[in-house]
Amino acid sequence: MKNFKCQLNVISRSSGASAVQRSAYRGGQKLLDLEKNKVFDYSYRKDVAYSAFFPPKGSPGWATFPEPTWNAAQKIDKRKNSRLARELMVSLPATFSHEAQVSVVDQIANFLVSQYAVVVQSDIHSPKIFSEKQLEELTDQHAVPIPSRPGFYQNENWHAHVMFSTREMTPSGFGKKTRVLDDRKTGRKEVERIRETVAEIINAKARELGIALNMHAKSARRRGSKNLPTKPLGQKGHWAAKHGFEVPWHKLNKEIKTFNAELEAIEAEIANQPPPKSKRKPNTGMSM
Repeated sequence: MKNFKCQLNVISRSSGASAVQRSAYRGGQKLLDLEKNKVFDYSYRKDVAYSAFFPPKGSPGWATFPEPTWNAAQKIDKRKNSRLARELMVSLPATFSHEAQVSVVDQIANFLVSQYAVVVQSDIHSPKIFSEKQLEELTDQHAVPIPSRPGFYQNENWHAHVMFSTREMTPSGFGKKTRVLDDRKTGRKEVERIRETVAEIINAKARELGIALNMHAKSARRRGSKNLPTKPLGQKGHWAAKHGFEVPWHKLNKEIKTFNAELEAIEAEIANQPPPKSKRKPNTGMSM
């Protein structure tokens, strides 16, 4: 895991999203959406390595299960532009054991519960697996061999989806909105605080395991890097690029990577050059 990824997304009615559907998909479960009168069944998924639910202490009994919780979230926020839930997508180091990854995700969930009194659902997804033939057809796909499965590879993309409510959970059910995350003045600072906390949780676990890893919550540019940032392609963009379809941002990213590599080479060459010799005449100590 070369780069720290901790992205906060919003699950909103305006985009046609369903909190129940998202919960079922992330957790690989079969859930009934009462509002849509539809069953979302993703129990066939084999890539859900871990799933857990974290309600605040003193929550009602039903708030310890995904189906009634996310149905209740949809019932209380009826406006067409209501935010039904938030979701953190966090990349997890492939060098961490399963137990270490679970520990990190649990700590992130408990942090959100303690800070905002929200209900949290955490799901760890394992990397995609490719056969040798599939890998040959893909471009720019990082993959490593799977020792236990000769002829198969994985892209090491271990990651977690941490979904949490936009309202506080009280002993009597959902309460007030977590406006601190919505407000223009406080929202950005809170998101930065979440990212910094997630980075420190990962770094602390790495130190505990003796793994050389140091994630930065701030982007390289905000830390003073001169490198140009690449443009995120998104899932559809990556798929299109891998399957030979022309993607403008993919071509631009290649040019940016080439430029950054040349810039780093020039800076390294300058850094290795000896300091210029002084042209001042030596002081002999004699005066006229």
